[in-house]
Amino acid sequence: MKSIRELKQDQYDYIYKYYSYIALWKPYSYRKIKTVVYVNVCAVLIQLFLKLKIRPNAVTFMYLLMGLLSGVFLAIPSQKAVLTAVLLLYLRPFLDWADGPLARELKQTSITGDILDSYGAYLGWAALWVGMGIYLGRTVHHLFYILCPLSPFFFAVDIYSIARQRFIYHYLSKNELQEYNASYAGNKQESADVIGNDLRKSKLTLLKNKIDAIFEHNARTIDIICLLLVIEIIFSVSILWVYYLSFLFWQAYIFIMRLLILYRGGWAEEELNRLKITVHARSDLYKDDITIGKN
Repeated sequence: MKSIRELKQDQYDYIYKYYSYIALWKPYSYRKIKTVVYVNVCAVLIQLFLKLKIRPNAVTFMYLLMGLLSGVFLAIPSQKAVLTAVLLLYLRPFLDWADGPLARELKQTSITGDILDSYGAYLGWAALWVGMGIYLGRTVHHLFYILCPLSPFFFAVDIYSIARQRFIYHYLSKNELQEYNASYAGNKQESADVIGNDLRKSKLTLLKNKIDAIFEHNARTIDIICLLLVIEIIFSVSILWVYYLSFLFWQAYIFIMRLLILYRGGWAEEELNRLKITVHARSDLYKDDITIGKN
């Protein structure tokens, strides 16, 4: 059995191989901090799961169940129940981070596990916002009872994004994606800047990146929600409703923009072709940098 140090190194190797943007993109600086926390804690959890012979899909199922329970406890009119929801919300991501490395360690990676992980995230996330809507309806205004069904609706619509991302991921070979990440994380940052300059010029794109970072549920959002819930209980103030409404408005905006984009027709094909060109261009630049460095 591998040591905790070896398990940590395996996680870092995987993260920076396929998700190297975490190390560079400024809006994800908070995620970088949380990554260090997750990796260290999950190394201990993975070793424990290996000793107990717990399967990866069982860990993913526990992750899904904790998400559903957090929404249920938020809906219960009790401070203890809300604090229990906070605890579940804060601990839940550790299981999400542990199931993948555990599956790779046991060589039990599968499409089923991948789908279970993605849908577990969205089911738990939708349950959280529904439970939060019920909590706010009870503590702030009954209007939130009406608004909370919008959350699962938006998440159901968002599932199409998962399918699209999976399609693009499997359409392009892993080698191309690896080269794309390597070029993005290469020492010559100018190469990536040249290719992505058209995206960075757009103020709307920059704004979207910043808002996405705020609502990035794998790192920052869960911590913000937990903090606001604790503040509300301790100081008897109502501030979570502002965050809740901001999230709903942002999801509504994304939904409307997607309708407009799909109305154009042929957008998905254009985006896939553009992504392929970008991947190959960045890979070529990365190879040129390596060649120059050797010379």
